[in-house]
Amino acid sequence: MTASGQNVLGHAIATERTRPLVPRFHFHLKSNRLLNGDDVGKELANASLALVHARKLVAKIIQYTDGAYEDGLRMVVTELPDPMEGSTFQLIVPFPRPDHIDGEAFGQK
Repeated sequence: MTASGQNVLGHAIATERTRPLVPRFHFHLKSNRLLNGDDVGKELANASLALVHARKLVAKIIQYTDGAYEDGLRMVVTELPDPMEGSTFQLIVPFPRPDHIDGEAFGQK
């Protein structure tokens, strides 16, 4: 290998990762009769950060809908843009039942 980062044939040698591999998580809204898929997703370092992000999204939805959403609504987090493709990773964050919301916990009071 030469000092320029190339081997003797002139091919570049990867000496360090130029961009870290960060998973892209997709946050889908799902209920018994609704599926709102997230085809864009968000790059996050790990599943723990995806859970934190999902909880923030749930709190925002509760706040903006003033608790008027369908019972059984949940956020489904996957590594694939289509939740029906059978992602190897799936995280489900249920919404509280609309009649059991603590408004203070979601900034409503």
